[in-house]
This record gives sequence, C-alpha cells and structure tokens, in this order.
Amino acid sequence: MDKITSKSKNIIRILHVEDSEDDAILTRTNLMRQGFDVVIDHVDTMEKLGTALNEPHWDIIITDYMLPGFTALDTLKLIRERGLDIPCIVVSGKITDETAMDAVRAGAVDYVLKDNLKRIGTTVQNALNNAKQKQELKQT
Repeated sequence: MDKITSKSKNIIRILHVEDSEDDAILTRTNLMRQGFDVVIDHVDTMEKLGTALNEPHWDIIITDYMLPGFTALDTLKLIRERGLDIPCIVVSGKITDETAMDAVRAGAVDYVLKDNLKRIGTTVQNALNNAKQKQELKQT
C-alpha cells in the first residue's frame, strides 16, 4: 500500500482502490486543494484490498470502477461480506447511468466522474456527514 499523509490532526483516512498512479495523484490533489487533510492508502489488487480491509480505521473508501481483474462491484461485495459500514464512493472515467445505479444498489453512496474531480470534496464531505448521522442514530 502506498501511504500519502498530510500534516493536520483532523485527518480523514481514505482507502483508495485505484490502478492508475496519475488518477490517484489527481484525486489526492483535488481533495487537498479543497481543504481536506488526508491519509490515503492506495491499493490496486483484490489481495491488497482484502488486507487493507482488515484494518479498522477507514473513514471512507474511494474506488475506481474498472480495475484489472475486478470492478467496484467486487469491492462493494467484499465490503458487504465483511459486514463493514464504511461509505464508498465510485470514481470512473466512463460510467453509464445504469452502471452507476448498479454501484449505488450494491452499496456505493455516490459516484464521481474522473473528468469532474472537482466534485470529489463535496461528495466525500456528504458521505462522511451521512455516515456520522447514521452512527449517531445507531447509538440512540
């Protein structure tokens, strides 16, 4: 796993499932430009994903839709099978509305097109806010 860390104490811990180093850098750069302090672990295989999901500290998962040997649907299935309650955002270069809805039905909280990564910060913030509200409801 490639770990990318910022310097703030209010850090968002992101598991980024992405096979393109350039796209991983663009995502990180967009988040940091939008004021997010992040620690990002980057994985690009199902094996690395499985290992990373053993760690209990993820705030959010951002996954590419199409990776060599697996898709975001496989990522979402693994998250569900493990009983993890971590918001997951799908990011794709090309995704149809039908494919995006399949991902949402499989458990993704939202999706972002790679050519519109300026939306990633708002999408991440909304997902984190919703996850926090959901956790607070569980506790009451």
